Amino acid sequence: MAYELDLLESLKGLFPAFHPWLLQPYEDDALPGQPRASDSAPPEVHLNNEGETEYTIAQVLDSRIRNTMNDPHTSHRGCLQYKVK
Repeated sequence: MAYELDLLESLKGLFPAFHPWLLQPYEDDALPGQPRASDSAPPEVHLNNEGETEYTIAQVLDSRIRNTMNDPHTSHRGCLQYKVK
């Protein structure tokens, strides 16, 4: 007994059949006072001259180097990541 799901294109690498005990119905369990995604408008998107998304950074909160990832610009081991507000 299994359920076969129609998966998104980005998940096509997964086998689409799942046993029922792996699946559960969706429950909207937002905490009281917590905004739901449907309650607020999506953030405004700004595009630069090249058509890429551009964000305004209020503050850099933290940084780290991920040694398990390659830098996308240099392809060297170690990717510098920032946590921003």
